[in-house]
Formats: sequence, structure tokens, C-alpha cells
Amino acid sequence: MCSSTKEAAEAIMICLDNSYWMESTKSPMFKEQADAIENYCNIKLKSHSLVGLCAMAEAAPHFLIFPTQDIEIIMAAVNGIPIGGRLRFEHAVSNAHNGLLADLYEPMQKRIVFFVGCSLFFLMDHVREIGRIFKDLNLACDVITFGDPYYQKSKLFKCLIESANNKGNCNICVVPPESSISEALCSSQIIIPPPAGGGISSPPPSSISAAIDIYVKAPSDRADVNTDCPFCQRVLLTLREKKLVYNTTFIYLENKPEWFAETWTLPLIRFDDGTWASNSDIIVEMIEKKRPDIPLVTPQHFAYLGLKILPKLLAYLKNNNNDTRQDLLFELMELEKHLSDNEGPYVNGKDVTAVDLSLAPKLYHLVEACEHFYGWNILKKFPKVLDYNKSLKNLESFENTKPTTKNVNEGWHQKILSPATCRWGKVCHRGTNCLTEKRVGPTSSLGIVSLTRIPQRPFPSDISMGIGFPSDMSLGKAPKCCWGKPRLSRRRQDFPDGVPLESRRGQKESPEPGLELSSIFMPKFDLKELGEGKKILGMEIIRDQSRKILRVSQSGYVSKILNNFRIDNGKSVQMSLGGHFKLLLKDCPVRDSDVERMSKVPYANPVGCLMYLMVCMMPDIAYTVSVVSRYLANLGKNHWEAVKWILKYLRGTTNVGLVYGTYHGNHVDVTGYVDSDYAKDPDKGRSITGYTFLVQGCVVSWKVTLQHVVALSTTETEYMAFTKAVKEAIWLRGLLEELGVELSTVAVNCDNQGAIHLSRN
Repeated sequence: MCSSTKEAAEAIMICLDNSYWMESTKSPMFKEQADAIENYCNIKLKSHSLVGLCAMAEAAPHFLIFPTQDIEIIMAAVNGIPIGGRLRFEHAVSNAHNGLLADLYEPMQKRIVFFVGCSLFFLMDHVREIGRIFKDLNLACDVITFGDPYYQKSKLFKCLIESANNKGNCNICVVPPESSISEALCSSQIIIPPPAGGGISSPPPSSISAAIDIYVKAPSDRADVNTDCPFCQRVLLTLREKKLVYNTTFIYLENKPEWFAETWTLPLIRFDDGTWASNSDIIVEMIEKKRPDIPLVTPQHFAYLGLKILPKLLAYLKNNNNDTRQDLLFELMELEKHLSDNEGPYVNGKDVTAVDLSLAPKLYHLVEACEHFYGWNILKKFPKVLDYNKSLKNLESFENTKPTTKNVNEGWHQKILSPATCRWGKVCHRGTNCLTEKRVGPTSSLGIVSLTRIPQRPFPSDISMGIGFPSDMSLGKAPKCCWGKPRLSRRRQDFPDGVPLESRRGQKESPEPGLELSSIFMPKFDLKELGEGKKILGMEIIRDQSRKILRVSQSGYVSKILNNFRIDNGKSVQMSLGGHFKLLLKDCPVRDSDVERMSKVPYANPVGCLMYLMVCMMPDIAYTVSVVSRYLANLGKNHWEAVKWILKYLRGTTNVGLVYGTYHGNHVDVTGYVDSDYAKDPDKGRSITGYTFLVQGCVVSWKVTLQHVVALSTTETEYMAFTKAVKEAIWLRGLLEELGVELSTVAVNCDNQGAIHLSRN
């Protein structure tokens, strides 16, 4: 029996992640973890369980809250825990166990719950030993693992669960990167009780002995015999290709049966051994593990194909414009290129695999919806995808599970009109118009996003007028400037009639010079004066009053990164990426053994740190970070060596920062420099766009990125880069004008005569 089925009270210790990876208790990831812990506690406290808390990282090695039923005490401890250091797993296990030794907890089942986001490097034998100790002490165990890289951690914790599993009371929830912790947790077996027995708590028994029960969304037309949900159809296709016996039950979401739990999502499956699972990705993986005789395994690096077809289709159907159309075509371009480079007729050769069974319903819905709503034959310019789609439609399993075009179109019509849309552009499964599901990782769970409209809070009129904002301004109602970025301004008509803006500048429309904003806000809000800012978001601010300059550096953050990855004592290099590095897709491992070996490398963690450095204050690594970030899904040895090279470069530039000075002139110049590198991407032939903008010689904006389409000439790629830079220049000009800065010139420098002449035409 699963842990979540026990209705008796339990004594629970939660080991939460307070490592350096969380940065602070205010970071989005820590807040997400805290929300998940609060949801978990609220569910467990309803059964009169007691919940305690302990830390897992070095910053708070003795942090311990004994089990209690007071949710306020628990959450106060969560939000007040010190952050920093590496995870100390064995120490956390010992602390948690000591917190459960009181006689008060003896009659209860004791459980330890781990929330782990940081990378964890631990010997598998030690994990097995800890699991055996759990089993000997009859300790239950739940693990929620999230963050990057989660594949290695999930392998370690699966080993722990298998070793500790005593009477089926241990579970693991692996959170995919695109899902929140609460979402995945709410639909995992840690929370969802698999129904047992009969009555209204479980569905009626199967009509065929020892068969698999599959519950799918009912079609719009009740006369149809097939579901119109592409994810439900994917599971049915898998069952048929595996030649498994199953019973299909339709679930009408507007009239769900009493046994259908609120937290369940479709498709839902009950295997012949009584195991329950939800979410098509999880179901397909479980079917593969339980029935490996007809393999459908696809190499991991093919999983990205067609991943976003359905959300981009929904965006296109809701808003038919050039951007949504190009986004949709880009997904097909990726698939077309793959099919052209590989022998078919399927993604992985001559045999059907799990990716084909996932793409089959997606392409079917794509073709039917585009033709029905806009008369667009979307596959006309993609001959390989067209042939591939025909091959999928000719499958016997597809013919037997295909919904009618009427149901497909009605389903998309409902979704276009439905306001209940989750993040990622998908419709929530709890709604009556639900047809979609998150596409998540291979071992993850599907969760539900609840959208709440945040009420607009009016800004105090006396303060808004005092600092130059319109008196009727409220949060969310600010006008927008060019390119959709928020804009706060006072227009000429905001002033009394007949008084021009220039003549008002001498009057006290805004605070007097030298009057700090804190003196205005403090009477109205609960504020604390901390003095001059010295550090914000890991960026150190150093003021040199004698030279009238301000220097921004991230030396502390860089040192922490180098220390974490053991680069702090190594030698440095002079270039951010050596010329001998030629990073290609062909460097990605293909064999499963190589993929598994490289998945243990903590690649995503340093790349994420490098991205943060690049965004904040290191334009010199923008290009190299854009290169190494392309291989997060499936890295090779050469890619990892490139990341280590960049870290060595940081070793020599730890104390380098951005410097901003004081300008005493009457006008300000904005200067931009833009360039492109033609066909720099060796895998897809796309070019690179890069630009930098300076205000009075100080760097304020930069970007390096791959262009979205393949250019046919250097003039074309330079012109596209020029366009991106001019957009940024327009936005910078609007921002500075709103700040009251008088601009002299806004210039964008380009070194291609063809692009310059085209821009003047």
C-alpha cells in the first residue's frame, strides 16, 4: 500500500533544501519549494499527523523543528531558515531520525520527506545502506526531487526508495523543469491515494479479468467511439502497439463519476497489478517497463521533436498573426530537417517508437485544425513531414483510435473560446473544455495550475502625485511603451491647461532635490532604512566618490561558482572559449550507456550560473554561454569541456566589473554596435546576432542569440541583426526620455554596406 493511502496519523519530518542553489528565501525556486511544503503539510495535518522540519545544507546543520500540528510555526521556520552550503544528506537523515525519537511518536508511523533541488553527489552503495536502515527501522520515506540536473538525483533516490520500500510505503516524485513543485506533487502518489476497495471511492471492476483499465476523455460527439484528446490517444496507440488487452472507459468531465478524484487528470490508467498512473508520459514509461517484450524506446535526444506543436497551435488559432504562424512553422522545420537527415519512414528508422506515437495525434490535430479554421494546408511545404504523417495514419493502431474530424474541430473550437488556460498555453484538465496535458520529462508527474486574478490595488493618490505619477494609476494599469515594455509617464495633458511641460519643471511637481523617496513612502508603508545599496541579487555595488564612479561586480558570486565546481585553485585562460572547440550536435551521445553516463554530469547547473552572470554584468561571455546552452538536453564530453573552459576564464576575470561614471553635459548620447556571424551554427546553418549599447560610454544593454531563420546571404543576416538592434535602440530612447534625459543622438553602428543601404531604402 502506498504511503498516501494511510489514513492513520503519522509523525513526519521534512528535510528541505536550503543549499547555496536556492540563493535566498526570496528566490523563486525557494518560494516554490515553500509553497509545496505548505500544501503537503495542509494535506497531512487533516489526518492529525504531526509535521517537523530540519535543514539539509551546511548553513544550518543543527536546524530542527520538532513535529507539530501548527502550520504557522512550520512555515515560519521554512521562511526563516538560513541559506548556503552544500547538501549533507547523511547528516539530514540522522537529524530527522533524531527528531522522531520521542515517546509521543511511538504509536505513529514515522516518515521522512526529502525536498531536494540542488545537485547531489553520493555513492550508490551509501544510498542503498541508508535505504536498508530505513527498512530495518520501519521508516517510511517520500522524496520530491526537482531542479537541475534531476536525472542523476532521481536515479539515486529511486535506489533509496527501492532499498527502503517496506510494504510499499515509500514514494518518489520527480519534478520536470517546466512544471512547478506543487503541480507535480499534487498528482504524484505521494498525495493521490490510489483507490482501493469498492463503493464510491473506486471505479467499477473491469469487465475482463486481468486487463488494463484506461480512462480517457469522452469525445464531444457521444456517438463516436474514440477520444478526441491527443494525449489519451497516445496512450491507446501505445497499448495497441504493445498488443495489450485493455478496457476503455470514457470520462465526461462535465459529469464526472463520484469516484473520480479532484486531483486526477486524464488519461488515467489502472494496470492489472493494481498500480495507478496519470499523465501520458508517465503511463507510456510504465507500460514500457512492465511490457518490455515489444520495445518502443526512443533515444532521449529525439524527445524534443514536436514537443511544442500543440501549445503553438493553440496560440496560432487564438491569434493568427505572423509571429504565431512562424512559431508553428519552426516546429515543423525541426521535424522536416530530422526526417531529411535520417532514414525513415519513422523518427528512429524503420520501427515505430514512442516519439512516433506521440507525434501521430499531434500532427493529425494540427492538420485538421489549420485546414478547418483558416483553410491552411500547413504540411504543403514540408514533403518529408507530409510523407511521415501519411505513414503514421496508415498504422492499424492509429486507424482504430482516430477521432472524427468533427470532434477534433469542436474540441479546438472550445479551447479557443476557453479562458481557463494554464501556463505554457495549455488548458487545465479540471475544466470542461480540457483536451491537453503538459508534456513533461520521462519520469515526471502532471500537475494543475490554478489561475487567480490578482485584484488591482490603487496607489495612494497623495504619493503618486508627489512623485510624478497620475493620481488614478493602479497596479496593472500603466500605459505601455514601444515593444510592449511597461511605461510610466506624465503626458502633457496630465498638467493644468495652458501650462506646458517645460514651464512645470521648476515647480514642485516631484520631490525637491535631495528629498529621498523613503521620506515619502515611510509614512504610508512599513519600510526599513538600510542605507546605500551595497549588494543586490548577487551584484556588489562599489562607489568611488573621489572619482565620481560606480562599479558593479559579481566577484563573490563568481568565487562561489568556482568553489562549487572545484575551479577556484586552477589556472585561468585568456579567452572565454578556445578556438579548438567545435561544438556540434554529433558530439551528443547516441548509445543509451553514453547518454546515461553523461546525464550524471552536472552540466545544467554551471550553465545556469553562467547565464545569470551573462545577463547581469558579463557581456564578454554572452556568445559562449549561448553556444553551450544549446546542448542542455543531451550533452557530450566536448560540451562539458567547453563549460569547464569558461569557468577557467572566470577564474582570471573574477574582479572584472562594469563601471559607470558621472556626466555633466546637457545632452546624452546613446551608441549601439551590431554585428552578425553568417551561418555560424554548424548544425542548422543559422547565423548569430549580437549587439551592445552604451550610454555615454557605459555599457547598459547587450545580447547574443541565434537568428530564428536561415539567412541566404551575409546582407540578409546583417539586416536581420540590424533590425533587432534598432528595436532595442527605440526602446532605450523611450526609456531615457521618460526619465527626463535630454538625448543628443541615438546611433546604431553596422559594418555591412548592404544592410545600411537597405535600411535607408
